[in-house]
Amino acid sequence: MRHYTLYKFAKGTNLDEAGKKICEAFNELAKQLPWLSNPAIYKNCITRTFNADLMATFEIDSPAHLNSYLRHKIHEELIRSFGNSLLDRMSFDRLDEVINNE
Repeated sequence: MRHYTLYKFAKGTNLDEAGKKICEAFNELAKQLPWLSNPAIYKNCITRTFNADLMATFEIDSPAHLNSYLRHKIHEELIRSFGNSLLDRMSFDRLDEVINNE
């Protein structure tokens, strides 16, 4: 399963620093959790009010592991560390299923 998280930050937030913090946390999670792999962080290339600023993605072996990740101390501390600068976040989880219009 691939997990995506979109992050929206307050105006004036240093997105490079926020991205670095997310990257460090996810790399550490990948070291500690054998079922979590291939973390990657992306910065949005277009700034719009309604766009997310950063996106994080990684793979987990099973949807059953998602709650363990969400409750992990590194994940919880990462979210807390942003305080009021993190305005919103949204996640998306996918298997290899594709919806076609045919």
